[in-house]
Order: sequence, then structure tokens, then C-alpha cells
Amino acid sequence: MHGFSEALLNPVFLLPSSLRWMRMPDSNVSLTAHDLLSTNFVGVDGQESVSKLLAALKKAQTPNALIFSGKKLLGISSDSGLLRNVDIQKEKVSSIVRTTPIVSPSDSFDLIVRLLRDADVRLLPVVEKEKVVGVIYAQEILSHLYSHSVFADARALDF
Repeated sequence: MHGFSEALLNPVFLLPSSLRWMRMPDSNVSLTAHDLLSTNFVGVDGQESVSKLLAALKKAQTPNALIFSGKKLLGISSDSGLLRNVDIQKEKVSSIVRTTPIVSPSDSFDLIVRLLRDADVRLLPVVEKEKVVGVIYAQEILSHLYSHSVFADARALDF
């Protein structure tokens, strides 16, 4: 078991979809956002009703969507906004938008992990020349961590 003071001295991160703190290995990962992005995402216009957003999320079997005004990215759908007591037929998606950091295709793995953690989001839009080219899902980051040998020594810290 690791004590609290040791945890403060070691780099740790918490991904939104994970409830465990993980210790990052010392080796640097040379992956970029381009290597991790998915072009499979839900995009919804902010003027649509929340009920249309929920239908799109259900159809795609994903918990979050990118919200647009025309071609301009407004942010992502907010879990807390979806859980509010709203009239889903009348409420506009724009009322539950959550701003989120964006990354470029060349941004590093370490930056992506830091942004997911600090913003407490499940996905990050990847933007190139003011156009969304994909998203990075926190679950994809976790899958990558679990499947690559460079992370074989990663372990959960008990607090």
C-alpha cells in the first residue's frame, strides 16, 4: 500500500471513465492525437431538442456528442445537463453544452491525458484548420494503456 506522501511525489492521473489512480511509467510515449483519434462520433446541432440528442446517443451507443452551431464547434454534451430535470422535447441542446479543450493531430499523448484529467471529460475533439477531424475517447486511452507493454508496471494506488 502506498502512502499519501508517496502519491504526491509520483506522477498520477485519473481518467474520467476510471475510478482508479494509476502511476504512469517513467518512459515517454511518442503517440500523438492523430494515432489515437476516432472519426466515429456523434455531432448534433445546438438548436436541436435534447430528445433528438438522446436519440442520436442511443443509436450510436455513446454517452457524449459534439455540439455544433453550423460548422462551429460549441463543445460537448454535458452529462450533468442531461441529468437535469429538463423538458427534453422543448429544451435545446445548446443549453447543456459543456466547453471542452481541443487538441490538434500533433498533440502528445501526455497532453491528451492531462487535458482529459483536468477537464474531467470523456472525449476531446481533434481540430485541424478549424475543422473537427475526429475525437479522442478516454476509453481509447485506457485501452491503449492496458494493451501496451510499456505500461505493464502501471498499478492502482490505494488511498
